[in-house]
Amino acid sequence: MAHGTMVGTYGKPQTKKSRKVLVALSGGVDSAVAAALLKNQGLDVVGLHMQLWDPDRQALGCKFTTRCCQVADRDRAKGICQKLEIPFVSVDGRELFEEEVLDSIVHEAILLRTPNACFRCNERVRIPLLMKKADELGCATVATGHYAQLLKDVASGQMRLAQAADRSMDQSHLLFGLTQAQLVRMEFPVGGVPGTMVQKLAEELGVSMAKAHDASQSCFVKDPVYFQWLEQRVAISMRTPGMVRTPDGQVIGEHFGALHHPVGEKANIPLATKDPKNFVVLELEPQSQVLVVGLPEMLKGYHCLIGQTNWIIPVSSHTEFPARASINGGSQVKCRVLLFGNRRAQVNFEERIPRLSAGDAIVFYEESELLGGGWIETVGRQPEAGSPLAAEEALAANPDLDPSKVQDVSADLPS
Repeated sequence: MAHGTMVGTYGKPQTKKSRKVLVALSGGVDSAVAAALLKNQGLDVVGLHMQLWDPDRQALGCKFTTRCCQVADRDRAKGICQKLEIPFVSVDGRELFEEEVLDSIVHEAILLRTPNACFRCNERVRIPLLMKKADELGCATVATGHYAQLLKDVASGQMRLAQAADRSMDQSHLLFGLTQAQLVRMEFPVGGVPGTMVQKLAEELGVSMAKAHDASQSCFVKDPVYFQWLEQRVAISMRTPGMVRTPDGQVIGEHFGALHHPVGEKANIPLATKDPKNFVVLELEPQSQVLVVGLPEMLKGYHCLIGQTNWIIPVSSHTEFPARASINGGSQVKCRVLLFGNRRAQVNFEERIPRLSAGDAIVFYEESELLGGGWIETVGRQPEAGSPLAAEEALAANPDLDPSKVQDVSADLPS
């Protein structure tokens, strides 16, 4: 990881006290404390709340529940500004949210993928709206309550994005879509603060009861009304009942619309088989609307092709490098990344990934530094021929093999 200078250290007085900063306020604890820390530094702080979701909006056809973006959040954000004695402004981002987030949820649902709304929302809605409003208000910088850290590279002057000091609170993976032009204007005040300290600061501020949204969860609660909303926006075939079978062709049940069963999630269907609760969705056969289910280990992955990549520090195509990958914000695993053109890359893991599905978000780290990330397009369910993992699989399947000859055998395994 390149050496750099930490940006936005909390509690440190600034020499330029007139600098104006726009803080995104969700109505929760973290963003409230971020605003308080910046004000304590003597900065000219303005609080911004984004109205992204209106549950009563008739254009959406029906009402369903979200874990964030509620009307009450705006009232909390306004109350926080009153406590801090800073200006409060709001922006209507409902149209942009519908175009960039709601439409992507429908698109992913059609592909039987689990939507990652928070990733899309940060990249395409929240940060762009924050930057635009900052320009209108004459704010030099912007800040959010994300748990991440920024460093300025001493040699190149470029910004580097790193994990939070409190790794248990880290949200850096949600920010892999940001650009240098955005990062140079950003601050993450709570990124260097332990989560327990943030709670104490919130209690002192009197906002400890503010609602906190777990960024590891989808914003949308998958209740019957959510699926009703989805069904109004997809082809009839996605709502048509069909058979459920195992990979070997055994019919074990019936589903009532593939839309309800994203790949990788539990089947949640009455199945005529042993331990049906352990079965997950493997794939959908589009022509017949047959849903294929099986045990979770059938979703194991060894390598994948990813697209829509973004690198915090731009990297040339046809470059290969080692990294540690995190999928949907999960634990890290060693891998090698080979960059292609058209924002694509091949990722080869050094160990088997228990569950890997198209549509998953994947990010890459070098130590604590976030290098970038992308979206998984295709998954290799078998290790690459001739790789160490292929040799391990061959030996596990055939314990009587001579280990010295395993490499030759593994070369025959399909990839």
